[in-house]
Amino acid sequence: MILPGLILTLLQAPTPAVGAQQPAVQQAQASGFDALRLEYTKAEELWTLSVRAAAADLEKRKQLAKQHPAREFAVRFQAQLDKGEARALLWQATTMEHREEDRTKIVAFKRDAFAKLVETQADAPWCIEIPNQLSLQRSWIDTEFVLAQLESFAARTKNKEAAAQALVKCYGIRSGYSSSGEQAEIAAKLRDKLKSEYKETQVGKRLADEDFRLQHLVPGKPAPDFTARDVDGVEFKLSDYKGKVVLLDFWGFW
Repeated sequence: MILPGLILTLLQAPTPAVGAQQPAVQQAQASGFDALRLEYTKAEELWTLSVRAAAADLEKRKQLAKQHPAREFAVRFQAQLDKGEARALLWQATTMEHREEDRTKIVAFKRDAFAKLVETQADAPWCIEIPNQLSLQRSWIDTEFVLAQLESFAARTKNKEAAAQALVKCYGIRSGYSSSGEQAEIAAKLRDKLKSEYKETQVGKRLADEDFRLQHLVPGKPAPDFTARDVDGVEFKLSDYKGKVVLLDFWGFW
């Protein structure tokens, strides 16, 4: 088991800019990590099927819990980390609960690992994985720590898509607290920030689309105008039929 204080200083090394060409050795290293992660994913899927098959057998499920493939793969992922592959630390952080039974140690490791990842890997080509995984750790890490790290990541990264992803995770957490009060106000400001400063990102576009639907695609509102062609190829607009009853027939083949 890797204790928090022993997380490798290799992670302090500067990360290549997003989109920059990696040296051949790093490309080979990345390929090795991807193959290992795929192998682990398949092993975990098989393990999950075994757990489901033992749904009615409590003792069997307890035994299987101690046989999670993360335990077997831990040494190989540590070897990747030793080579400087920081994604291996992310793997360690997200699987610690399967490799350790002491909750105090699990929480301490997760906090230390995610703080290190935010500090050193905010501009890694794969950095968007950090806020995505961090936001899922609230059953282990206190919410305030998660929010602080998400906000720190958004401030550090130069990747607009990744920053937007971190902020929308903050928005989701804060808006889940309450529909009114201080947290709701902070959430509303985050949403406005995403729509204005990150409007070209996938998150910004999705929020704009949600607002459009809420404002226009509701009963009692005029239908948005659009242009199409009829079966004879003649172009028409919905507004051409204003004042008449219009039936829209949506169909397709699957």
